[in-house]
Amino acid sequence: MLNVFAELEAGALDYPSAKIKFEAAVAASQLWDDHLARLNSKLRHVAPVTINQGTYVVSNACTDKFDDENFEAIIGYLREYRQVFREVHPREIEGINPAPQARPLRAIMIENEGTVSAKHLHRAYDEVLSAMPNVTVVDDEVESIDTDGDTKTLKTRDGRLLSSPSVIIAAGVKTQDFVNQLGLAKKIPRLVYGAGVSLILKCATEIPKKVLRTPNRGLACGVYLVPYDDNHCYVGATNYVCPWEVSLPRVQAVHYLLEAAMAQVNTDFYKAEIVKTIVGYRPTTLDTFPLFGQTSVPGVWIASGTKRDGFHLSPKIAEEFLGAFATGEQPFGGAFKPERSLILEVPREAAIERSVAHIISTGYQHGFRAPHSNWDPLLQDGIRRKVIDAYERSGLKDYKFGIPPEMLDMFRYGHAQGNIETLFDDKDSR
Repeated sequence: MLNVFAELEAGALDYPSAKIKFEAAVAASQLWDDHLARLNSKLRHVAPVTINQGTYVVSNACTDKFDDENFEAIIGYLREYRQVFREVHPREIEGINPAPQARPLRAIMIENEGTVSAKHLHRAYDEVLSAMPNVTVVDDEVESIDTDGDTKTLKTRDGRLLSSPSVIIAAGVKTQDFVNQLGLAKKIPRLVYGAGVSLILKCATEIPKKVLRTPNRGLACGVYLVPYDDNHCYVGATNYVCPWEVSLPRVQAVHYLLEAAMAQVNTDFYKAEIVKTIVGYRPTTLDTFPLFGQTSVPGVWIASGTKRDGFHLSPKIAEEFLGAFATGEQPFGGAFKPERSLILEVPREAAIERSVAHIISTGYQHGFRAPHSNWDPLLQDGIRRKVIDAYERSGLKDYKFGIPPEMLDMFRYGHAQGNIETLFDDKDSR
């Protein structure tokens, strides 16, 4: 998905680094047409790559007021940045037939956000790059990097040695293995797995012709459907942040997606066939900001930590790195240089309240129902105490800035301990 505004939450642009990252995504949107035109002009065998423009964002009653706040925030940011969108009646959206209790209350169409087939794009890259005389494509896995001397030598699993004066490590969450190997683990925010489960369905009924999604919801990106050819569609996606690989889909994740697809998109999906379950890893840093730039090891660069934005950002990342190679400066003005303190800008109390809102939203989207006897304050107070307890257990009691809600367990269970000790700037954070 090439979604930018559809990914925003209330208050998302209140802080400097978040705004820099967002505006990089806006800039990336403006590069895609030219990027694909250049790529398509060199294709001889693979069909041209196109963008299916248009994204429906719907707000329904399957969660709590967090959905309403984020939906209104998306509209506000669209107006602020003068983006083309229109409110639509949910019944106008072809291919949806939700359960009555999950029907959309409001919907908008964002005209300039859509989707590109990643599989098709990669086939196009393969054809074009393989034909270029100055490019060598090596289908192998790098096991180690020798940085002694001016030339960097990469050793592959098959024993091949590849040499270059510069290396960009863009291996997703596996970038962490090379960070550890290079002795930089105490200087760079740790990468963890944002494990997501998604489904490919073959449907017996009509499906939406454009991306259909909800706003971001508690700790994840909501429910979304991406249309494929032949009445197939991609339904996603869950988010489980953890420090290790999760190679198989969990029952709870698959159950949630199937239930959400049938209730929130089309009740006729009970007849759909499950073509494939997919597990993917979003490379996510402990502060959720990317790692872009050269390390203290000369000639070794990192491009990772993009969370779920890497595909959309790719033309902008390429542009920034080309400029950085030419000037010797860090890409993106050094805002996300790999060796840095954790970027924590949200005040502690505001971050705690944001975590409380995300956790409650998570409960509602997974079927939680509170009693009618004034339970909302009790629920908020109880979860707030748990969040504060997590801060204290993590050694964050005296810091003035808070942590991202999705990273709460990474800090609570000690997976961030090394980064707390070495990457918190005491002068700025306490």
